Amino acid sequence: SYREAWMKMKSGLIGVSTIFRSQTCDKYNEGGFFVAYSAVSGGIFVDMAIHDVDISLWFFGEEQTVPKTVSAHGVAALHPELLETSDRDNAVGIVEYYGVKIAYFYCSRTMAHGQEDSTDIIETKGKLSVNASSQKGLVSLYHAGGITKEVRRDF
Repeated sequence: SYREAWMKMKSGLIGVSTIFRSQTCDKYNEGGFFVAYSAVSGGIFVDMAIHDVDISLWFFGEEQTVPKTVSAHGVAALHPELLETSDRDNAVGIVEYYGVKIAYFYCSRTMAHGQEDSTDIIETKGKLSVNASSQKGLVSLYHAGGITKEVRRDF
């Protein structure tokens, strides 16, 4: 799917890429294994968004991605003990590149409903989305309570 989106982008189908938005959200693990792991890990962005960063460079073109500013904000919403290792369970990172390109990364270790990963490439004449409607398969359950689509429980 990413290769297909990249090919559409490269063809100029919807203009010039300006914003790359990607999220990696894991199903919440009540055991909080990542709390102990945070003592030796690289933090939420290295653990969860390293491939999102790689993909952003691929879509923008590595030769055109010199960072101008970088900012990050996070919370330890369900595991305040993560603060002891300077880690977070939810975080947003923004990289502004010279020119007209911004990458936005959202990471969460606390999604109650399951795994939810998606990417948007916003361009001057449209948008490409990969996995915008996260779901387990292509089956929808229509019932008195509405329409239900299952999401993957884990990666």
